Amino acid sequence: MEFEKVIVNGEKKAQCVHCNRHYSAKGKNGTSHLKYHIELRCTRKYSTQVDLRQKLLSINRKQNSTSQLENHVFSQEVSRKELANMVILHEYPLSIVDHIGFRRFINSLNPSFKITSRNTLKNDIMKMFGSEKASLKKLFDDHVGRVAITSDMWTASNQKKRIHAEKVSSVVLDNCSTNDAMIDVLQEKFDPDSLLLDATPSRVQKFEDKARASKIDCSRKLQLDCKTRWNSTYLMLVSAMPYRNVFGNLKTQNPRLKFSVPTPRDWELAEIICNKLKRFHKITELFSGRKYPTANLFFRQVCEIKMALKKWKRK
Repeated sequence: MEFEKVIVNGEKKAQCVHCNRHYSAKGKNGTSHLKYHIELRCTRKYSTQVDLRQKLLSINRKQNSTSQLENHVFSQEVSRKELANMVILHEYPLSIVDHIGFRRFINSLNPSFKITSRNTLKNDIMKMFGSEKASLKKLFDDHVGRVAITSDMWTASNQKKRIHAEKVSSVVLDNCSTNDAMIDVLQEKFDPDSLLLDATPSRVQKFEDKARASKIDCSRKLQLDCKTRWNSTYLMLVSAMPYRNVFGNLKTQNPRLKFSVPTPRDWELAEIICNKLKRFHKITELFSGRKYPTANLFFRQVCEIKMALKKWKRK
């Protein structure tokens, strides 16, 4: 018997025999809410049956494929930390702690574990972040060498990035505009004498000088191809087309530079490809829309691309 009938303020109530909480005992309400309380909400039912100080035997499976029986003591704090680690590792939503199926699963593993609220879970994660941040800062402070950074940036307004410039050897980024802006900010933080490779700025300067000497507007930066961005090939070719003569002149001046100079035929093919990819580039921009519906805009263009690909294949 998990509940007993009692009268509270003249109304029939079902009182939990473990924690004394009251629930409606009207027939029209059914018994699902009572079962839910016993299985997931009651904080006294299992705590009165299990002595948390009592050591239990658990199997410790080691990396060398051996197993060993050891004494195990349940710890609410350890389990809370592992819950936060799980959410961080797999990017689960904080609301997972409110999911009925998840709560039942946890209860079947260890009824003694009290599932935290999503706010408590958030606080646990932020505490872990602060601790890891402090540890990483200490590691950089004590480290005598340098590190290479691979990073990506979103356009969130509350992002902040702090880097010990004297510890950095290189920074690798995706070629989106947000990262370009971030690099411009970082360059102001670096001491030029501390960089391992100081040739890149000078090469860029020589390239721009050649462009100006040929009366070419060098305000448009060169872009590299990126496998994860559909229209990056088009952007790379478009950014390189105005500098077609600069590449050859730069290679002639310094033969040690490691790049192949495109032939006139190569530039002709690049121009043809750009014309074919221009439409595709506009469609990818429609895909990236965030403040308006996109399906009604790009569907027709996608069909046009499919027809064009079939036409090119027949040629």
